[in-house]
Amino acid sequence: MLLRREGYEIHVASGVREASAVAAASGCDLLLADLGLPDGNGTELMRELKVSRGARGIAISGFTDEPTKRQAADAGFEKFIEKPAVFDSLLAAVRDVMSKPSQRVPAALSAAEPEPVNSAH
Repeated sequence: MLLRREGYEIHVASGVREASAVAAASGCDLLLADLGLPDGNGTELMRELKVSRGARGIAISGFTDEPTKRQAADAGFEKFIEKPAVFDSLLAAVRDVMSKPSQRVPAALSAAEPEPVNSAH
C-alpha cells in the first residue's frame, strides 16, 4: 500500500466488525473508511472508535452530497475524500489529520471495499 511507503503502519479490515477488532488489537489512531461497508457503515464505525479509542478519521465515499458530508463530519470524520481517491489528496489529508497532537505511534486502519487508488505523481 502506498501509505506504507510513507512510513505509516497500516491495518486493513473488510467491514465494521473486523475493523473494530483490529482497532482494539492494534491501537490505531486514524481510520480511513468507506462510508458504505458490507456489514454496516463508516459513520457507525467512526463514532465507535472516536468514543472508545479517541481515533480520528477520514471518510472516503462516492456519495458527495452535502447531507452525506455533514453526516460524516457529525460522526467525527475530520476530512472527506471523494472517490475515486487520488493518492496525493489522500496523503495530504492523512498528514493534515496526523499533524495534530497524538499520544500514539502513527497508525492507520483502512476499512473499505477494495478499490484502486489513483496515483497522481
